[in-house]
Amino acid sequence: TLKASMEPSKIPSLQPTFMPSLRPTVNPSMQPITAVEASFIMIISSFMPNLQVSRGIGQQQALDWLVDNVIVDDFKEKEDLLLECFIMILFRRDVLGQDMNELNSCDHCQLNGVTCREEKVERLFFRENELTGAIPTELGNLRALTSLQLYVNQFTGQIPSELGELQALKTLRIGENELTGVIPTELGNLRALTSLQLYVNQFTGQIPSELGELQALKTLSFHGNELTGAIPT
Repeated sequence: TLKASMEPSKIPSLQPTFMPSLRPTVNPSMQPITAVEASFIMIISSFMPNLQVSRGIGQQQALDWLVDNVIVDDFKEKEDLLLECFIMILFRRDVLGQDMNELNSCDHCQLNGVTCREEKVERLFFRENELTGAIPTELGNLRALTSLQLYVNQFTGQIPSELGELQALKTLRIGENELTGVIPTELGNLRALTSLQLYVNQFTGQIPSELGELQALKTLSFHGNELTGAIPT
């Protein structure tokens, strides 16, 4: 049975530092690259093809960090872990506001708020940390992610449609932020999802009928938005 959750539970707050997310782009064709950087780009773009065409400044800085701190041959048999390192360097830079110059290894699994299984990110939990900026689109490539909880922060922008690629995701909790726009129809692809909590944001438009495909869903919370239409069943 599906029930609406009206009162989010209280869980102890984590307190990383933060900074706004800035996502201007650079033109890769204008940037000379080394053979080592080309190797990293080839591997990561096999998962994220757009990286070959256009890279945000943060993405370019994350690539530069990989070149300076990681041996690409160490990931020959585990290219998906290199992708996860790249994504989490971006997350630490753009969301947690960490200084990339102070990072020297792919040690994101040791962070408070990050849970890994077999070296892959399984859970991101950052509640009430005054985090700002956009939810990174790159999180849609963390294919082992089962729980994404970023509620009670100050995230802005829209829900990335790329989150619809997270086939293992069971919990998506991003209530009490400042998110806007429509709920992406791609969330209807999250067939393992049991809890979808989008309460107290600034979402508008119709509740997507595609959410009716979420047969495993048990908890759904939309209150505190400006949505129209019936909850799909």
